[in-house]
Amino acid sequence: MWYNKFTFFDKQDGLGELPESGFFSKCLTEEEIRLYPNMQILDNGKFSIPLEFALTTELRELLEYSNGGGIVNGKREFGYFSLQHIRYYYFSYGFPKYAPYFLPIAFNGGGVFYAYDFRDLLDIKIVAVSAGDLGYESSVVIGKSLEEVLSKTTCIEEELDKLYQRPETKIRLLFVCTINRMRSATAHKIYENDERFHVKSAGTDKTADTVLTNELLNWADSIIVMEKHHRNYIRGHFPDIYKTKKIVCLYIPDEYDYMQTELIEIKG
Repeated sequence: MWYNKFTFFDKQDGLGELPESGFFSKCLTEEEIRLYPNMQILDNGKFSIPLEFALTTELRELLEYSNGGGIVNGKREFGYFSLQHIRYYYFSYGFPKYAPYFLPIAFNGGGVFYAYDFRDLLDIKIVAVSAGDLGYESSVVIGKSLEEVLSKTTCIEEELDKLYQRPETKIRLLFVCTINRMRSATAHKIYENDERFHVKSAGTDKTADTVLTNELLNWADSIIVMEKHHRNYIRGHFPDIYKTKKIVCLYIPDEYDYMQTELIEIKG
């Protein structure tokens, strides 16, 4: 079999039963919503899910050997999803909205998806696209088969840099506190005109001026929280983002007013 030459880690039991036709294209079920309460629930009337999605032969063979797991080849890491988790990542990261014809099948361990591109059924390709910058224009083709993609030993980020030369971009910072009116709002104000950064801010509480969302977290390159419980909130409510994003805690207590001199001096 094509995958026998690769080194596996975290091997799982193989897929025992093939999914029904249209498995990837069906709307979210009540059971999925119950199992994954943090899944981004999209209005299926607004964001259509392509009927063209299908289990490719090579992916079926891989899942029958190990339903989820990982392959490593040199610097190339391929943490691939189980059948059910392919649907989970498709919905929870907003693919129906930003790149509906991309079907995510794996992560590289650094926030980059491997995905099938189903826009041309006669020429299905495998692309790489950042979890924080989903979109067709932000993706690069990295191969036409899993064997081709996994035979390369470079880190996927290096291949992205080589294949898709992007202009130098600003770092996207997301400041997080509780209600987004004092600490994170102050940080937002301090850095909003800094040419090195794009800045947003949010709060974990439902009464926050801007409530923290999956979309905001995906947008950020770095997430900067004020206290440890804010980081714990992200870990509890957005566990997949917690695993893939850089989160820095400043350990600033909730005892300052907006733009208070002492608060500005801490952030400076």
